[in-house]
Amino acid sequence: MSTIKSLRLHIGIVGQTNAGKSTLLNTITRQNVSIVSMHPGTTTDPVEKTMELKPFGPVLFIDTAGYEDHSLMGQSRQKKTDTYVDRFDIAILVVDGVSSLEADKRIAQKLRERKIPFCICLANNSEVALKKEWLHWMKEEQIPYFLNNLLTSYEEFLSGMMDCLQSIIPSDWDPTPTMISDLTNPGDIVILVIPVDKEAPKNRIILPQQQAIRDLLDHSSITIVTGVSELATVLDCCKKTPALVVTDSQAFKEVFAIVPLHIPVTGFSILLARMKGDLPIFVHGVQAIQNLRSGDRVLILEACSHNPVCNDIGREQIPKGILHLTKQNIEFDVYSGHDFPDNLTDYKLIIHCGGCILNRKEIQHRIKTALHNNVPITNYGMVLSYLHGDLERALKILM
Repeated sequence: MSTIKSLRLHIGIVGQTNAGKSTLLNTITRQNVSIVSMHPGTTTDPVEKTMELKPFGPVLFIDTAGYEDHSLMGQSRQKKTDTYVDRFDIAILVVDGVSSLEADKRIAQKLRERKIPFCICLANNSEVALKKEWLHWMKEEQIPYFLNNLLTSYEEFLSGMMDCLQSIIPSDWDPTPTMISDLTNPGDIVILVIPVDKEAPKNRIILPQQQAIRDLLDHSSITIVTGVSELATVLDCCKKTPALVVTDSQAFKEVFAIVPLHIPVTGFSILLARMKGDLPIFVHGVQAIQNLRSGDRVLILEACSHNPVCNDIGREQIPKGILHLTKQNIEFDVYSGHDFPDNLTDYKLIIHCGGCILNRKEIQHRIKTALHNNVPITNYGMVLSYLHGDLERALKILM
């Protein structure tokens, strides 16, 4: 199975319109991934391309619409690019050496403000390297750069690019993050409880469950997958006490009631909070539920877009549970996909899904944005275990 997007190194390609961003992506992949033309604004929406890039392994390149686009739709395109920038682990700023140096500096500043390491690609013109203004700026700012011009062989181009990328890769980048295996030892029995209901995709299991299974198998744990109704039987059949039980958030109540207290229990969503988010911040955020009052608004964030189903976790289960617990008239707004509202100060609490399809960079950005606006943030697993009165038990093995 290929590496999922959320676990790939996200490499953004940014720059002014017609700087050569799409040409760079086509050069890297040696495919016509992005449409190239002399007409400014050809790339209107970001283009994603996965590939294996040694020594980084699986990566995701994101070609974006150009900045400094003064066309009728330019502002909308640049706003769209901004939403993608928040996902970048690192970035390549493409410059052509003939457009505005000040504009390139503004783009560089935008990356710095978001704390995104970047290098520069001098694009498509062998004379670019002789432009004193750009060379002086890059030297002064200590920005690594490489060439992409028609006179350079692919091997020379790739070598220069890889040297640059390796020089800016964050020290905390982990190409093989663990979701659960660090909580167990080889030979331990781990039971994964996977409800099969209307929200379960037909003929497959959802991404966090797949990740947990693969992580456990890679680290020699004995992995047992079962449904809720079969859990008691599975426990009775185990001659060796399971080291851990992990359940889908919506089944917390039933699973907590079945599993003996001496066996640790947690949830897939809580494991993702530790893997991609910030567990202490999410634990603190869930306490805000007790302070909600009538008229307050709560923001529900679902990373994956799907049609609402009966008893949907984000749209029905969590709101009903909060309304029942607080006895207050609280309003709930749901945003799906990568959409993230600007008016965060209108909310008293943000409740995020597990975020299995988002990379860590984007979830970290959302957390920082929430804290900057003084809005507590937590996630589905935290909220559901809190509503069922077993948050302490769900966190015990993690804290």
